[in-house]
Amino acid sequence: MERQFLIILFLFLFVSCQTSSKILPTETSNNQDIPLTNNEINEALVEDAPNDVWEYILNKSQQDSEIVINDQTLLFMNNHIKDVDKFNEYLNKSYYFIYYVVQELEAANLPVELAFIPFIESNYDPFSISPSGAVGLWQFMPKTGRLFNLEKSWWSEDRHDPYRSTHAAIGYFKYLFERFDNDIYLALAAYNAGPTYLDRQIRKNKRQGLDTDFFSLKLSKQVTEYIPKYIAIREIVFNADKYGIELPDIPRYHLDTLTSITFRIDSTGLSPPPC
Repeated sequence: MERQFLIILFLFLFVSCQTSSKILPTETSNNQDIPLTNNEINEALVEDAPNDVWEYILNKSQQDSEIVINDQTLLFMNNHIKDVDKFNEYLNKSYYFIYYVVQELEAANLPVELAFIPFIESNYDPFSISPSGAVGLWQFMPKTGRLFNLEKSWWSEDRHDPYRSTHAAIGYFKYLFERFDNDIYLALAAYNAGPTYLDRQIRKNKRQGLDTDFFSLKLSKQVTEYIPKYIAIREIVFNADKYGIELPDIPRYHLDTLTSITFRIDSTGLSPPPC
Protein backbone atom coordinates (compact mmCIF):
# COMPACT_ATOMS: atom_id res chain seq x y z
CA MET A 1 0.00 0.00 0.00
CA GLU A 2 2.82 2.41 0.85
CA ARG A 3 4.55 1.70 -2.44
CA GLN A 4 1.34 2.32 -4.41
CA PHE A 5 0.83 5.57 -2.50
CA LEU A 6 4.36 6.73 -3.38
CA ILE A 7 3.88 5.98 -7.06
CA ILE A 8 0.48 7.73 -7.15
CA LEU A 9 1.99 10.72 -5.29
CA PHE A 10 4.81 10.89 -7.85
CA LEU A 11 2.35 10.88 -10.75
CA PHE A 12 0.15 13.52 -9.08
CA LEU A 13 3.08 15.85 -8.50
CA PHE A 14 4.38 15.31 -12.03
CA VAL A 15 0.99 16.18 -13.54
CA SER A 16 0.90 19.30 -11.36
CA CYS A 17 4.30 20.30 -12.73
CA GLN A 18 3.09 19.78 -16.29
CA THR A 19 -0.05 21.84 -15.68
CA SER A 20 1.89 24.76 -14.22
CA SER A 21 4.40 24.81 -17.09
CA LYS A 22 2.01 24.35 -20.02
CA ILE A 23 3.16 26.19 -23.14
CA LEU A 24 0.55 28.62 -24.46
CA PRO A 25 0.53 29.54 -28.15
CA THR A 26 1.73 33.03 -28.95
CA GLU A 27 -0.06 35.46 -31.21
CA THR A 28 0.63 34.67 -34.84
CA SER A 29 -0.32 36.01 -38.21
CA ASN A 30 -2.72 34.14 -40.45
CA ASN A 31 0.25 32.74 -42.36
CA GLN A 32 1.92 31.22 -39.33
CA ASP A 33 1.23 27.83 -37.79
CA ILE A 34 0.45 27.56 -34.11
CA PRO A 35 2.70 24.88 -32.57
CA LEU A 36 0.90 21.80 -31.32
CA THR A 37 1.16 20.94 -27.66
CA ASN A 38 2.59 17.58 -26.59
CA ASN A 39 -0.90 16.35 -25.69
CA GLU A 40 -2.26 17.25 -29.14
CA ILE A 41 0.62 15.46 -30.83
CA ASN A 42 0.07 12.37 -28.67
CA GLU A 43 -3.65 12.38 -29.44
CA ALA A 44 -2.94 12.59 -33.17
CA LEU A 45 -0.48 9.71 -33.01
CA VAL A 46 -2.84 7.35 -31.19
CA GLU A 47 -6.10 8.35 -32.91
CA ASP A 48 -6.22 5.29 -35.18
CA ALA A 49 -4.33 2.87 -32.92
CA PRO A 50 -5.80 0.45 -30.37
CA ASN A 51 -6.28 2.10 -26.99
CA ASP A 52 -5.82 -1.09 -24.98
CA VAL A 53 -2.25 -2.11 -24.17
CA TRP A 54 -3.03 -5.83 -24.51
CA GLU A 55 -4.42 -5.42 -28.01
CA TYR A 56 -1.43 -3.27 -28.87
CA ILE A 57 0.99 -6.00 -27.73
CA LEU A 58 -0.96 -8.61 -29.69
CA ASN A 59 -0.89 -6.50 -32.86
CA LYS A 60 2.83 -5.81 -32.52
CA SER A 61 3.84 -9.37 -31.66
CA GLN A 62 6.97 -10.51 -33.48
CA GLN A 63 7.25 -14.06 -32.17
CA ASP A 64 7.23 -16.49 -35.05
CA SER A 65 8.51 -19.55 -33.20
CA GLU A 66 6.11 -22.36 -32.43
CA ILE A 67 4.33 -21.98 -29.11
CA VAL A 68 4.84 -25.13 -27.05
CA ILE A 69 2.24 -25.65 -24.34
CA ASN A 70 3.63 -28.54 -22.32
CA ASP A 71 2.54 -29.90 -18.95
CA GLN A 72 4.51 -27.27 -17.02
CA THR A 73 2.94 -24.47 -19.05
CA LEU A 74 -0.53 -25.91 -18.44
CA LEU A 75 0.18 -26.03 -14.72
CA PHE A 76 1.12 -22.34 -14.62
CA MET A 77 -1.87 -21.43 -16.80
CA ASN A 78 -4.24 -23.29 -14.51
CA ASN A 79 -2.74 -21.58 -11.47
CA HIS A 80 -3.51 -18.22 -13.09
CA ILE A 81 -7.03 -18.85 -14.34
CA LYS A 82 -8.36 -20.73 -11.32
CA ASP A 83 -8.77 -17.33 -9.63
CA VAL A 84 -9.68 -14.77 -12.28
CA ASP A 85 -9.86 -11.82 -9.89
CA LYS A 86 -6.42 -12.58 -8.50
CA PHE A 87 -4.98 -12.92 -12.00
CA ASN A 88 -6.50 -9.58 -13.05
CA GLU A 89 -4.98 -7.96 -9.98
CA TYR A 90 -1.67 -9.56 -10.91
CA LEU A 91 -1.82 -8.09 -14.42
CA ASN A 92 -3.02 -4.72 -13.19
CA LYS A 93 0.15 -4.29 -11.14
CA SER A 94 1.79 -3.33 -14.46
CA TYR A 95 -0.54 -0.34 -14.95
CA TYR A 96 2.06 2.39 -14.44
CA PHE A 97 4.91 0.97 -16.50
CA ILE A 98 3.91 -1.69 -19.05
CA TYR A 99 3.18 0.66 -21.92
CA TYR A 100 6.49 2.43 -21.42
CA VAL A 101 8.23 -0.96 -21.55
CA VAL A 102 6.33 -1.87 -24.73
CA GLN A 103 7.29 1.42 -26.38
CA GLU A 104 10.96 0.95 -25.61
CA LEU A 105 10.98 -2.67 -26.80
CA GLU A 106 9.29 -1.68 -30.05
CA ALA A 107 11.75 1.16 -30.61
CA ALA A 108 14.62 -1.30 -30.11
CA ASN A 109 13.04 -3.78 -32.57
CA LEU A 110 12.72 -6.41 -29.86
CA PRO A 111 9.63 -8.60 -29.35
CA VAL A 112 7.06 -6.58 -27.43
CA GLU A 113 6.10 -9.80 -25.63
CA LEU A 114 9.20 -9.28 -23.50
CA ALA A 115 6.98 -6.84 -21.60
CA PHE A 116 5.60 -9.97 -19.86
CA ILE A 117 8.98 -10.71 -18.27
CA PRO A 118 8.68 -8.18 -15.39
CA PHE A 119 5.55 -10.08 -14.29
CA ILE A 120 7.74 -13.13 -13.74
CA GLU A 121 10.70 -11.23 -12.33
CA SER A 122 9.08 -8.73 -9.98
CA ASN A 123 5.35 -8.49 -10.66
CA TYR A 124 6.14 -5.03 -12.05
CA ASP A 125 7.29 -3.77 -8.67
CA PRO A 126 10.25 -1.36 -9.04
CA PHE A 127 10.96 -1.74 -5.33
CA SER A 128 11.24 -5.53 -5.52
CA ILE A 129 14.34 -7.10 -3.95
CA SER A 130 14.95 -10.85 -4.17
CA PRO A 131 16.71 -12.91 -1.47
CA SER A 132 19.68 -13.22 -3.84
CA GLY A 133 20.03 -9.44 -4.17
CA ALA A 134 18.34 -8.92 -7.55
CA VAL A 135 16.54 -5.58 -7.68
CA GLY A 136 13.80 -3.78 -9.58
CA LEU A 137 11.34 -4.51 -12.38
CA TRP A 138 13.88 -6.59 -14.26
CA GLN A 139 15.65 -8.04 -11.22
CA PHE A 140 19.18 -7.04 -12.13
CA MET A 141 22.02 -8.41 -10.07
CA PRO A 142 24.68 -5.82 -9.12
CA LYS A 143 27.33 -7.08 -11.56
CA THR A 144 25.00 -7.26 -14.56
CA GLY A 145 23.53 -3.88 -13.64
CA ARG A 146 26.96 -2.28 -13.70
CA LEU A 147 27.64 -3.77 -17.14
CA PHE A 148 24.60 -1.88 -18.40
CA ASN A 149 25.27 1.41 -16.60
CA LEU A 150 23.00 0.96 -13.61
CA GLU A 151 24.76 2.75 -10.79
CA LYS A 152 24.55 1.66 -7.19
CA SER A 153 25.74 3.98 -4.48
CA TRP A 154 24.82 5.18 -1.02
CA TRP A 155 22.77 7.94 -2.68
CA SER A 156 20.99 6.08 -5.44
CA GLU A 157 20.08 2.66 -6.78
CA ASP A 158 19.41 2.77 -10.52
CA ARG A 159 18.10 -0.79 -10.55
CA HIS A 160 14.99 0.51 -8.77
CA ASP A 161 14.42 3.12 -11.47
CA PRO A 162 11.85 1.58 -13.89
CA TYR A 163 13.05 3.75 -16.79
CA ARG A 164 16.79 3.29 -16.41
CA SER A 165 16.41 -0.42 -15.67
CA THR A 166 14.20 -0.88 -18.73
CA HIS A 167 16.88 0.73 -20.90
CA ALA A 168 19.42 -1.63 -19.35
CA ALA A 169 17.20 -4.68 -19.87
CA ILE A 170 16.74 -3.76 -23.52
CA GLY A 171 20.49 -3.46 -23.96
CA TYR A 172 20.96 -6.85 -22.32
CA PHE A 173 18.27 -8.52 -24.43
CA LYS A 174 19.71 -7.10 -27.64
CA TYR A 175 23.03 -8.69 -26.70
CA LEU A 176 21.39 -12.01 -25.81
CA PHE A 177 19.32 -12.17 -28.99
CA GLU A 178 22.43 -11.58 -31.07
CA ARG A 179 24.41 -14.16 -29.11
CA PHE A 180 21.71 -16.85 -29.38
CA ASP A 181 20.65 -16.33 -33.01
CA ASN A 182 17.44 -14.44 -32.22
CA ASP A 183 15.94 -17.47 -30.45
CA ILE A 184 13.58 -15.92 -27.90
CA TYR A 185 13.52 -18.99 -25.65
CA LEU A 186 17.29 -19.29 -25.50
CA ALA A 187 17.59 -15.52 -24.92
CA LEU A 188 15.10 -15.73 -22.05
CA ALA A 189 16.85 -18.74 -20.55
CA ALA A 190 20.16 -16.86 -20.74
CA TYR A 191 18.55 -13.83 -19.11
CA ASN A 192 17.43 -16.01 -16.23
CA ALA A 193 20.51 -18.19 -15.77
CA GLY A 194 23.29 -16.30 -17.53
CA PRO A 195 24.66 -16.74 -21.06
CA THR A 196 27.76 -18.65 -19.94
CA TYR A 197 25.67 -21.33 -18.25
CA LEU A 198 23.44 -21.66 -21.30
CA ASP A 199 26.41 -21.88 -23.68
CA ARG A 200 27.83 -24.69 -21.56
CA GLN A 201 24.60 -26.69 -21.77
CA ILE A 202 24.36 -26.14 -25.52
CA ARG A 203 27.92 -27.40 -26.02
CA LYS A 204 27.09 -30.55 -24.02
CA ASN A 205 24.20 -31.33 -26.34
CA LYS A 206 26.31 -30.67 -29.43
CA ARG A 207 28.97 -33.12 -28.24
CA GLN A 208 26.28 -35.78 -27.82
CA GLY A 209 24.72 -35.07 -31.19
CA LEU A 210 21.51 -33.78 -29.60
CA ASP A 211 19.29 -30.85 -30.55
CA THR A 212 20.15 -27.52 -28.96
CA ASP A 213 16.76 -25.84 -28.77
CA PHE A 214 15.57 -24.82 -25.31
CA PHE A 215 13.32 -27.84 -24.79
CA SER A 216 16.17 -30.25 -25.66
CA LEU A 217 18.62 -28.82 -23.13
CA LYS A 218 19.20 -30.23 -19.66
CA LEU A 219 18.78 -27.17 -17.46
CA SER A 220 18.19 -26.39 -13.81
CA LYS A 221 14.65 -26.51 -12.44
CA GLN A 222 14.50 -22.72 -12.19
CA VAL A 223 15.44 -22.21 -15.84
CA THR A 224 13.29 -25.11 -17.05
CA GLU A 225 10.24 -23.44 -15.47
CA TYR A 226 11.09 -19.91 -16.62
CA ILE A 227 10.00 -20.32 -20.24
CA PRO A 228 6.70 -22.10 -19.37
CA LYS A 229 5.90 -19.21 -17.00
CA TYR A 230 6.43 -16.76 -19.86
CA ILE A 231 4.41 -18.85 -22.32
CA ALA A 232 1.58 -19.25 -19.80
CA ILE A 233 1.12 -15.47 -19.41
CA ARG A 234 1.49 -14.89 -23.14
CA GLU A 235 -1.03 -17.59 -24.03
CA ILE A 236 -3.67 -16.33 -21.59
CA VAL A 237 -3.30 -12.66 -22.55
CA PHE A 238 -3.30 -13.38 -26.29
CA ASN A 239 -6.31 -15.71 -26.00
CA ALA A 240 -8.18 -14.18 -23.10
CA ASP A 241 -11.64 -14.86 -24.55
CA LYS A 242 -10.80 -18.52 -25.03
CA TYR A 243 -9.97 -18.87 -21.33
CA GLY A 244 -12.82 -16.71 -20.05
CA ILE A 245 -10.51 -13.92 -18.88
CA GLU A 246 -11.50 -10.25 -18.95
CA LEU A 247 -8.18 -8.42 -18.96
CA PRO A 248 -7.84 -5.30 -16.80
CA ASP A 249 -8.31 -2.00 -18.59
CA ILE A 250 -4.86 -0.52 -19.13
CA PRO A 251 -4.88 2.25 -21.75
CA ARG A 252 -1.86 2.31 -24.00
CA TYR A 253 -1.20 6.05 -23.95
CA HIS A 254 -1.82 7.21 -20.39
CA LEU A 255 1.88 7.56 -19.57
CA ASP A 256 3.18 9.03 -22.84
CA THR A 257 4.17 12.24 -21.05
CA LEU A 258 6.30 10.30 -18.58
CA THR A 259 8.53 8.54 -21.10
CA SER A 260 11.29 11.12 -20.95
CA ILE A 261 11.20 11.52 -17.18
CA THR A 262 13.66 9.87 -14.84
CA PHE A 263 13.58 9.96 -11.08
CA ARG A 264 15.75 8.94 -8.20
CA ILE A 265 14.84 6.42 -5.55
CA ASP A 266 16.49 6.67 -2.18
CA SER A 267 15.59 5.60 1.31
CA THR A 268 12.48 7.83 1.19
CA GLY A 269 11.10 6.23 -1.96
CA LEU A 270 10.12 8.01 -5.18
CA SER A 271 11.36 11.55 -5.61
CA PRO A 272 9.30 13.57 -8.12
CA PRO A 273 11.09 15.62 -10.78
CA PRO A 274 11.42 19.37 -10.22
CA CYS A 275 8.64 21.59 -11.55
